[in-house]
Amino acid sequence: MLFESLQSRKSTIVYVDKIFRRSITFFEALKDKPGTKCLQAKRAAIEGNFCGVPIKNNVKMLAINNQQLLSSIINNLERRLFTTRSSNGKARTTPGPDRVSHQEGYKILLSDLKVLDSNSWPSNKSVRYGEPEIEKLCARFRLNVNKTKKNSCRDYLENSSVVPKELIPLTNCSSLIPCSSSECERGFSSMNIIVTPTRTRLSTSNVSFLFLMFIKLNGSNIRKWKPEPYIRTWFRKHRSADDTRTRRAKPAENIDNVVNENIFLEFL
Repeated sequence: MLFESLQSRKSTIVYVDKIFRRSITFFEALKDKPGTKCLQAKRAAIEGNFCGVPIKNNVKMLAINNQQLLSSIINNLERRLFTTRSSNGKARTTPGPDRVSHQEGYKILLSDLKVLDSNSWPSNKSVRYGEPEIEKLCARFRLNVNKTKKNSCRDYLENSSVVPKELIPLTNCSSLIPCSSSECERGFSSMNIIVTPTRTRLSTSNVSFLFLMFIKLNGSNIRKWKPEPYIRTWFRKHRSADDTRTRRAKPAENIDNVVNENIFLEFL
């Protein structure tokens, strides 16, 4: 569940933080009450048989300390909790004023973002709930506070199924905060697909300037794309190669001659 949430493009930082803390609570509960798989493994060790396969003792293989393993998983998950700095910094449990300030900054940001998540709203919220947080988020993302009117916040509180037009830029900015490095991994995978050994003329700059990476990562599914309107516009503007009403293309220069000339000039 946690892995799928980190890989999903629809996951927000509020939702992923909730899943993280839920996973930590789950592993802490496993320390007091083992799960079904752990009980099956202990029963198989006592009986000396697992699914019809006999189990024998091996002095070279040491048994894993269950409590120590769960504590290590919990500590790693706690270190992975978000802050307003890079994850390459010091561990969460390491004391220090910088680390504490980044944690407090993240808590403030998370508290502000929860105003935009209807699932995080309190049951007894007031009519003016979320107005200071909306103003701070607009200042953080450099949005015009005047456009994000207070009435739109109140409309959103009354009907959370429809996001007001004035709040859409703010919700889009909050959704763009990355929750993991999955988007970078998708980018590297797309680059490996686009830049192949057979495409020798596609350099990294060409890939970025031609927006091939942008289309691959952010474009819609190719099956949903309908090329007919673009083809009609192309022919309507006389862009076809055999149309006599357009200016004829100049013949391409001989690339070999240009390359040989440049190489010859370098030796002069």
